[in-house]
Amino acid sequence: MRVTAGEVHQFEDGEAWFHLPGAPEGVMVRILANSLDPTTGRGARVQMLRLPAGATLPEAPPGEGDYWQEYLLLRGEVAIAGHAAPLHAPAALSIAHGARRATLTSAGGCLLVEVAHY
Repeated sequence: MRVTAGEVHQFEDGEAWFHLPGAPEGVMVRILANSLDPTTGRGARVQMLRLPAGATLPEAPPGEGDYWQEYLLLRGEVAIAGHAAPLHAPAALSIAHGARRATLTSAGGCLLVEVAHY
């Protein structure tokens, strides 16, 4: 398959990142694509999450678990509440439809890609 220039993107580290609403200070998100529509139960969202050293992303609120969530840990490590050992990059975490994401904590900081989909 030939890839055209319109399908290749280089990201600048400080470009288009914003604070994740409801998350602790320093937890940043960058949305890459978003067609997730909870009202119709269709679509997907791809975003990068950056947690600074010592940051905790609280458990997902009720109602957020009506779609699948796949996390790819690209850099660093993340501890998952209820699991004995933290994950070290590269690693993956899958949260099934109907389940809620547990609290995530990163002692040294981490970079995750989240794919949420129906």
